[in-house]
Amino acid sequence: MKYLFLAICMSIVLSTLARAEETHRENIFAEFPPVDPSDPILLERIYGSTTISPNDPVIAGHYGTWTLSYTAGDAGLDDGASIWFSVKSISDWGWFQTRDPAAPDYALVETTGKAKVSSRMAFGPIRPWGKSIVVRITEGYLEPGDQVRVVIGDRSGGSPGNRIQTMNQAKAVFQVS
Repeated sequence: MKYLFLAICMSIVLSTLARAEETHRENIFAEFPPVDPSDPILLERIYGSTTISPNDPVIAGHYGTWTLSYTAGDAGLDDGASIWFSVKSISDWGWFQTRDPAAPDYALVETTGKAKVSSRMAFGPIRPWGKSIVVRITEGYLEPGDQVRVVIGDRSGGSPGNRIQTMNQAKAVFQVS
């Protein structure tokens, strides 16, 4: 059996991470000064964090379900911002879809806060991260602690899950940016 280990990493797009309130915008650099990118603990506290569940070994070519969560940090996340949840396009990993909950590779997108979000499938944002679910904040904003969750391979509507790539690899990485 071929096993893969799933990992999650996060890229921060600093330019989109600000709250919507004008008074907050005026004081953003007083509250959230530029951060040394080599300080992951401070980056996580201010800009947010990501998790994956479960994070267990999987068998290449099989179907599975994972929940990728982005939790907003102290800076929140403004309306109009987008979060990309991606896997490498240079694999035969199943293409995510959000239209048919009974079909393979269905992905459910939800948020815990008051913000309204929309989602779409896309190729990008940069190589090799090609197979992506893009979640856009369409109304309101994410407050500190709010989450955006993407359930890849959601089975609640009858989907068999998301098909993992068939080639063996030490680890497969989801990119959240």
